[in-house]
Amino acid sequence: MTSGNISLTWQASEDADHYNVYRLKGVSSEKLAEVKSPEYTMKGELWKSYTFRVSAVNSEGNESELSDPVGIVVTP
Repeated sequence: MTSGNISLTWQASEDADHYNVYRLKGVSSEKLAEVKSPEYTMKGELWKSYTFRVSAVNSEGNESELSDPVGIVVTP
């Protein structure tokens, strides 16, 4: 995290056309974005916790299983 931004990066997948980034909210997931490169940045709120999962999608639209969850709490 830098200046209020949360930056995620992950290992690229050879077969990926793009990646889906999800944020976990309770027991459900919210799709935040589709990104071409293995990175995502968003604005974080101070003292709020966030948990993310990522999937790879190939050119035929097949989506991989979600990654293990990664959590962060935004602190000053």
